[in-house]
Amino acid sequence: LFVNRGGSRQVCRSFSDLFGLVPHVITLADVGRTLGIFTAIEMKSETGRVRYEQTRFLAAVTKHGGRAGAALSVADARRIRDGG
Repeated sequence: LFVNRGGSRQVCRSFSDLFGLVPHVITLADVGRTLGIFTAIEMKSETGRVRYEQTRFLAAVTKHGGRAGAALSVADARRIRDGG
């Protein structure tokens, strides 16, 4: 789990204190259920750079079945969100 620390690094005021990814293997019992997919998108300007820590976080999200990436535009963000 990740910790939502207060101050300028806080995710948002109403965001949970602890959040993260819990891998779940899809089984027959899941057929017909709607499952949420954790999604993390780093929005960057054309000159922006993804920091090492951000790269590691995005890789962890992807490794555990989430959708993650860096986006330079709304179109990029939609592509990541949609799993493309």
